[in-house]
Amino acid sequence: MLCERCAVWEILEGDLRCSWCGLDQFGLDVKTNLRLYVYPENPSANKGVTYRSVLRNLSRSRLTVSCEATPDWLLVSPPRTSVVEPGKSLDLALSADIQKLGGVTIREGTIVLAIAIANQESESRFDPVKVKVEVWPLPQINIKPLTVFSGSPSGRAEVDMEVWSPISIESVTFDPPYLLFDEPGMELDVDDQHHLPVRLNLPGLIGSSTHSVSFSIKVVGLPEPIVGQFEMLVRKSAALKVVESGDSASLGHEILAGSEEHIDLALANNGDQVLRIDGVQIVNKDAVKQLAVHADKESLVIQPGQEERLRLKVTTAPDATTANCWFEIIFSSNDPDTRHNTYNLWLRVVDEEYADFIALDFGTTDSAVAILDSKGSQHMNVLLQPGLRDTKIYSNIFFKSYVAEREMPYAWCIGREARQLGTQTENRGRFIKAIKTKVGTGHREVIPFGKKGFDCTLEPEEIITFIMMDLLGRTRSVLRKRPTRFILSVPTRFSLRRKEMLREALRRAAESVSLNLNAIEMVDESLAAGLFYFLMRGPRDEYIRSKESYTAMILDFGGGTTDTTVFRVRQRRQNDGSVQVDDIEVIGASGDATLGGEEISLEIAELLAERFLGRRVDPRDDSSEIRKLEDEAEAVKLAVSELLRIERLTETVSIEDVVEKETDALKSHLEYLRIGHAYGDDGELRRLVEAYLEDDSFELPVESNDFIGQAVKIKPQEVVQIFERKLSKLKEELESVLRRINQMPVDVLLLAGQSSLFPTVKEVFDGLATYVDFVKDPSDRLVLKECVSLGALYYSFYLSGDLNLTITGAERIWTRVGRPRFMPGTGKIGFQELIPWGSEPPRESEPFKLTKARDVSAGDILEFTVEENLSMGEAMKKAPLGAYGLKLQDASPSDYTCKLKVSSKGEIEAFCLVKDEWQKMEFKL
Repeated sequence: MLCERCAVWEILEGDLRCSWCGLDQFGLDVKTNLRLYVYPENPSANKGVTYRSVLRNLSRSRLTVSCEATPDWLLVSPPRTSVVEPGKSLDLALSADIQKLGGVTIREGTIVLAIAIANQESESRFDPVKVKVEVWPLPQINIKPLTVFSGSPSGRAEVDMEVWSPISIESVTFDPPYLLFDEPGMELDVDDQHHLPVRLNLPGLIGSSTHSVSFSIKVVGLPEPIVGQFEMLVRKSAALKVVESGDSASLGHEILAGSEEHIDLALANNGDQVLRIDGVQIVNKDAVKQLAVHADKESLVIQPGQEERLRLKVTTAPDATTANCWFEIIFSSNDPDTRHNTYNLWLRVVDEEYADFIALDFGTTDSAVAILDSKGSQHMNVLLQPGLRDTKIYSNIFFKSYVAEREMPYAWCIGREARQLGTQTENRGRFIKAIKTKVGTGHREVIPFGKKGFDCTLEPEEIITFIMMDLLGRTRSVLRKRPTRFILSVPTRFSLRRKEMLREALRRAAESVSLNLNAIEMVDESLAAGLFYFLMRGPRDEYIRSKESYTAMILDFGGGTTDTTVFRVRQRRQNDGSVQVDDIEVIGASGDATLGGEEISLEIAELLAERFLGRRVDPRDDSSEIRKLEDEAEAVKLAVSELLRIERLTETVSIEDVVEKETDALKSHLEYLRIGHAYGDDGELRRLVEAYLEDDSFELPVESNDFIGQAVKIKPQEVVQIFERKLSKLKEELESVLRRINQMPVDVLLLAGQSSLFPTVKEVFDGLATYVDFVKDPSDRLVLKECVSLGALYYSFYLSGDLNLTITGAERIWTRVGRPRFMPGTGKIGFQELIPWGSEPPRESEPFKLTKARDVSAGDILEFTVEENLSMGEAMKKAPLGAYGLKLQDASPSDYTCKLKVSSKGEIEAFCLVKDEWQKMEFKL
C-alpha cells in the first residue's frame, strides 16, 4: 500500500509510519476526558458508568490496549490488556471506590493507556495516551414552568433549566411531544441559569390550557436518563379581531355621493400576547375610482384583552353614481393566523334624495333638526351628537387649527366638544358663541391661531356657514340620504336682509359639502313655535280644548332674540271628542332682535367685572375683561334661576323634599362657580337654601381663575333686577300691540325658548294673559329648541299642501308690503313689512313718485334704498333692505314713478316707469 501523502513509499503491514515522509498510518479516536457520576443517595451501591468508544481503532491492524496506571479509588474493567479489532472500539466500565474517595466528592484522576500493534515488537508501540477521569455527584436537573404561545411565528421557545453539576446533554424527549430538542452535545456548566432551545410541536392553534409535561434527558456518562415533570401553560398568541361600530358589517355601509364620512373599526386583541400592527393596506377590489378609503393611522400596539379604534375616512366624488363595492383591508401584524389579518369592508354608494322637507332651527345658543320618520307619518328631532340623547346641539364653534395649504383651511368642531375646549383659558379667543346675533351688523371676529402675528378675521356669516356645514353633515349621517329641501326658522324681528344672510349661509354650507339644494324656505321662529303648540299641545290641554276660539301670544325668549307673534286660533270638536284646529290667524307681531339670554348674561358679566376690578367697566372698551367672566355670569344666572324655582316649590313642599328632589341642577351650577365644595352634601345644601329663603341680603360668592383675589359677592335680587330692567321695555311694546288689536289681555301666553325658563320672565309678563303655559310636548316635558324645529316642519306641510290648515290675516299690523312712504330729499322709501306665508302671490305696491338721486356724466342714475320698519311704536327703527338703481339715458330729469313687488318669500324687486314701460332696477345688497 502506497503512502497517502507522498504516494512513493510502500507501507507494509505492521509499519507505524511512512519511512519517506513520516505520516502516521494509524488513526486513533481517543476520548481523553471522561466523567463518572456517583449516586449520593446510595453510596454503598458503588455504581459506575460504562463508557463506550473510549478508544476507536481507525487503522487496518489489530491493536492492544492496556491500562498501565489508574488512581487507587478508580476501578477499571477489564483490568488487563484488551485487543481492539480494526473499526472496533474499546469499552471500559469505570466505577469509584466510595471509601477510598472519602465519600461522595468531586475528584479528578488520570488513566494511562498503552497502545500497540498486536504481535509486534516494541518499535510498533504508540506513545501512551492519558485519559482524565472526573468524579461528580449525580446531576440534579430542575425545569421551571414554561409558558408558550400557541401561534408563535418563529415556532420556537426556551426551557429554563437549573443544574448543580456540569453535564453534556445527548438527547431530550418530552411527553406529550409538544416540544422537540434538536441540539445534542449541549454542554451545561454548574450553577448557571440555562435556556434549553426547543421547537414547538403544538397541535394547531390550540387555546389557552395547562399541561403536565414529562421530560427524559439522556446525559453523556449516565447509563440511565434523568426524568421529571414540569408545568407548561399554552397561551393564545396575539389574536386580531376586527369589529365595525354600528350596524352589522354584512349589511355594508351606505355612503352618500359627494360626501366625506368616517367608519370606525374596533381592533381587539383576543390573544394573550401584545398585538403589534405595523401597517394597514387598503385595496380597492372593485376599482371604483370615485370612492377612496384611507386609514387615520398605520401602526398600533394593543395589549391583551384591549381594543383600539381605527378610523377610516371614506370620500366619494360629487358625481359618483350608485354602486356596490368592497375593499380588502390587510393588516401587517404578529397574529400568526393570517385569516385574522384580512378584513372585507363592504360599501354602497347612494345618491338618493330625501323627499320631504328638513326643518333646521339655527339658534343663538342651541340648534335642532326635525325630520319625518321612515314611514313619513311622525315628525321627530334627530340626535346630532352620537352617544347623547339630547336632540339639541350647541350653536357654538371652536377653531382648532389653520392650515393654509388646504382647500378648507380651518379645522373646527361644534357642540359639547367645542364648549369643553372653549372653556380653557388658553383657547378662549378661538371659541365663538352667540354668533347669530351679529349677522348683518358689520361685526368681525378675530381668531388667533397661536402663531405670533397670525390672526384670521372672519365675518359672522362665514362662521355660521362653518357651523351649518357641520349640522348638514350630521343630518345627512342620520338620514343616509341626500337632503335637498330645507325650511329654516329665523328670528321674527330680524330684517329681511339679515334673514337672507342666514339663507345664503345655509346655501353656501350646502355647496361646501357638495349638496345641491332644491329649496330653502324660511319661517319665523315664533310662528313655528305657535304651530307646534296649537297643533300638538293645545288640543290636549284642558284649558284650550274647551274653547272654540282663543287668542294666544307666543313669547319666544331665546339666547339672542326675543320674538312675539299674536294668533287667533279657531278649532272645533270632532264626534270622537278630539279637537281639530281649522284656522290660525296672525294678528300682530313684535319683539327685539338684540335681546336674549346672552344679553342678560353679558350684563351680569359687566357687574362681576366691576366688582372684581373695583371700577365701572365699559363693555366696548373692556370686552376682553368681560369675556373672561361670561361663563361665570351664565352659571350665576342659572344658579339664581334654580333658587327662585326652589322658592316657589317651598310653598307646597318641605325644605327636605326640595333638597332631595330639586337640587341637582343647583349643585352643578354651584360647582361651576367653584363653590360647590361648600355644599357637597345635602345637609350643607339645605343650609344654603334655608339661608337664601330667610335672608334677603343673601349673596352668592363668585370666583374666577382670571382674577386673583377673594371671591366677589352678588345678590340673587340683583340678577332679578337685570331681568326686570331688560324686559320692562319689551313688555310695554307688547302691551301696545295688544291694545291696538283690542286684545288686552290675551287668553293664553305661551312661553318658548331656553331663556324663558327663568322664573322672573313668567312673572314679568304674567299680566299680559289670563293663562300662562310653556310650549311642551304631550309628555309634559319642557321643550326648548325642539318645539321650533318641529313647528317649522309643520309649516313645511302647509307649503306642500299636506296640512289642512289656513293661515289668514289680511289686515295684519306688521306688514312687509303696504303703503311705501316717500321721504322727501333723501331718495329713500320707508317700507312696512308683511309676513309672507306660503304660496301667496306676489304683492305690488301702489306706484309712487321719486325724485332723481344724482347725475353722472354718462347719464342719469336713479337710485333709492328700501328700508324695513322694525318697530311697532312711533319711534321708527329701520334696517336697510337694499339699494336699487337704474341708468337712465333719455328720461325726464324731474321725478320718476316707481313701484315695488314682493314675493311670498319676501324677495323684493323694484321697477321704474320709463317711456310707458316698467323697467326692472338693479338690486345691490
